[in-house]
Amino acid sequence: MKTQPKTGAHTLQNERGEVVAVVGHAAVYELPVQRPVYRLNLQKPHTIYRTRDGVRVPSVTTVLGLIDKPQLVRWANRMGLEGIDTEKFVDRAADVGTITHARIQAFVEGADFDPGEYVGFMPATEAAFQRFVTWWGQEGYTHVESERVLVSEILRTGGTADHIARRRDGELDLLDIKTGRRIYGQAGVQVSIYRAIYNEVMEEQEMRIDRAYVIRVGHEQDDELQIREVLHHQEHVEFFIHIREAYPRWQRISNRY
Repeated sequence: MKTQPKTGAHTLQNERGEVVAVVGHAAVYELPVQRPVYRLNLQKPHTIYRTRDGVRVPSVTTVLGLIDKPQLVRWANRMGLEGIDTEKFVDRAADVGTITHARIQAFVEGADFDPGEYVGFMPATEAAFQRFVTWWGQEGYTHVESERVLVSEILRTGGTADHIARRRDGELDLLDIKTGRRIYGQAGVQVSIYRAIYNEVMEEQEMRIDRAYVIRVGHEQDDELQIREVLHHQEHVEFFIHIREAYPRWQRISNRY
């Protein structure tokens, strides 16, 4: 119900500058709170990472792509023996994973999720989404930011961190969400590099990530939530530096025989 404020009324705004109430001479008229809407877009272009001087740098996941993944070879072989089209399977799994990520982002940002034309995928994401929601509530996190684009001037690489969240004790955690069948070894390196870049770029603001976690929410109904704290940050950074140094050489010779 709309109420006309009396002459001399003024408004109250929240920290985002949104009008949340009208104050009259004798009463406060609260306005309905409009939640933001997160609209899914699976067609958005890949992020391009550039340093301050405009030089394009590879992503953390691209650099780590140089690491051999024998588990994926065995998986593809097993799927083939079972008569499953791995290309179609991977495409659908990628869509389900992306939608799960998007639902989680909308939730932590306090937004309503609009799947648009992908509404048919929603049932496939429900179990994973609910696992995360339950865990988030138990941990008592406060959302700081999501999809934080990071570029390191030191490591000459970039990446996008899923979520930065504040714990009950006020410290910051980095949360990386996985929807696959398992947590692969390079995930720890990936998250350690995101943590290192965040602490590099936020040093002047004196904001620092303390802990970093890989969180596998899975996608099957009977999956269990897996929480893995990443601990060996210095070793991971040192390892990544070696791979990063090899990356341009690999680019030069990869198509030579």
